[in-house]
Amino acid sequence: MKKGTIGLLVLLISLFYLIGCSGSSSDDDSDGDTTGDSGDTQAIELTLGKATSQTLTAGETKSYKFTTTSAGQYPFFFFDANTDSDSVSPKSGTDYAIGCNQYSASDFLKCDFQEPDKSATDGLTANVEFEFTLTNGRTVDHVYTIALFKKDMQEGSTSEQVELTLDSAHEGYLGGDSLSGLSSYYKFMTSDSTSDYTLTYSTTETLTIELYKDNFDYNNQVSTCDSTESGTCSFTDLSGSQYYYLEISPSTSALAYSAYSITISKD
Repeated sequence: MKKGTIGLLVLLISLFYLIGCSGSSSDDDSDGDTTGDSGDTQAIELTLGKATSQTLTAGETKSYKFTTTSAGQYPFFFFDANTDSDSVSPKSGTDYAIGCNQYSASDFLKCDFQEPDKSATDGLTANVEFEFTLTNGRTVDHVYTIALFKKDMQEGSTSEQVELTLDSAHEGYLGGDSLSGLSSYYKFMTSDSTSDYTLTYSTTETLTIELYKDNFDYNNQVSTCDSTESGTCSFTDLSGSQYYYLEISPSTSALAYSAYSITISKD
């Protein structure tokens, strides 16, 4: 055989060898990627007092977790009429229990963790992580809102209010009922001239929104507004360069835990 022919054969064999190795390496990498993406889902971290919208496809299970900041009761809520208490379970392998109550009139499910050898009203230990799952056993997608609260939590006080910035949304919360006397307290500064203002809100539960001038004395109440799930409250002829004060409290609902967003704007 001629030298030129032998050289050509060696070159072709080398090329086939390289192509085969390259294809084999590519297949290995692909298998590695699949193994790395095992499909395990991380638990979704719940933020205290913040509502989040979620969707479960038919047959899907999602995990949620939260960490207690101090000892107390930490109820979590599903704000819809379709969440089934049987579908809410503690993380597998833990010895915690979960008790849930359906409030059909208000379209929400309230759930509480219970530690071993304690009642639900004893509350949870501080600085402990709790995890639970929610399963959609239906054949259709399930859309819901979930929120975590701490009982008897509020924002601000009559002596030290949370200051709102005009045109900036604020995420607020209440962790009590209408019998507890809990309210959250805010203030905002008007612009330099007399003007009308609008409070835009969205909330998981109905609220009573009261506007005051100077302080929270009943005689200084300027306006009151009962919320729905979303809407506006109108405040007319507010003086310029003046602090006004807002008190947000539960409505007449017996269990008015609420997560809400409020924005105050000049008209």
